[in-house]
Amino acid sequence: MQQRVLSALKTQLKAHAKDAGDNVKRVDNLIKVVKEFERKVEECGWSVEKERELEKALKGNREEVKLLVEVPSYQRYSDHKSNFFNVNIIGTRKGQAPRR
Repeated sequence: MQQRVLSALKTQLKAHAKDAGDNVKRVDNLIKVVKEFERKVEECGWSVEKERELEKALKGNREEVKLLVEVPSYQRYSDHKSNFFNVNIIGTRKGQAPRR
């Protein structure tokens, strides 16, 4: 009985040793992949500081575009009685009466 238990434990030990060896190989491969990616990142010149600067610049540019694209409400709705011909009509220029 003890001999069977001992042989079963040896079999389990071998299986665990094989799994451990496989896992060590996987970890080594992942370490190689990570080092390769780190090398590629260094080659392209990326850094966290650059990323932050670009994000700030992008945010500022988006705000500037938003300000340029939006028409303030006072320009959209002011003086439509006194400035009748300031309305965009297809085929006319701004400030001109439509042709008849």
